[in-house]
Amino acid sequence: MPHEELLTDIRLLTAGGQLISGADVYLYVTRRIWWAWPFSAIFSLPGFNRLLHAGYRWFARNRYCVSHACKLQPR
Repeated sequence: MPHEELLTDIRLLTAGGQLISGADVYLYVTRRIWWAWPFSAIFSLPGFNRLLHAGYRWFARNRYCVSHACKLQPR
């Protein structure tokens, strides 16, 4: 994977070797936490799934504006 792409998305490498990225990481994690399963159930529905992915994309594009504590400079 090119070095420039490493900071564009959150990534998760599962024990089985599967690489998951973006909003799908949050869905994967919520399926494995007993008290978070309602979030997984709701955001797995087609309309809500698109909303989750769109929200994640927006946040990923604007993460430098959202948190002023992070001093990384955008490219």
